[in-house]
Amino acid sequence: VLTSSIMLRRRRHEVLASLPSLQLIELPLEVEIKHAVTVIGQHGISHVGAAWEGVATAWERAGLCKAEASLEVLQEKLAACGKEQAAVVFVRHHRVREAVETLLAT
Repeated sequence: VLTSSIMLRRRRHEVLASLPSLQLIELPLEVEIKHAVTVIGQHGISHVGAAWEGVATAWERAGLCKAEASLEVLQEKLAACGKEQAAVVFVRHHRVREAVETLLAT
């Protein structure tokens, strides 16, 4: 999530030699009912059943709940990053990206 500077995109072959080694970290998250309740309230979802009103897929529902559940972990990891480091968070849906950006901005 880019929050305070400009991102310049270059091709991998142009910067590969200057990049640090890739570190992939998977963090298991426990999504609790409170996360789902928060997401439902934030998005004004009035019908919750097999499908949530206005949320297209189960993947998106899960992503929105994971965004809420990941807030503390993301804040901790980003605080540990120095100014010279970056963190990349991959998400599947635009609404999930927007949720992560909003949560981190608060």
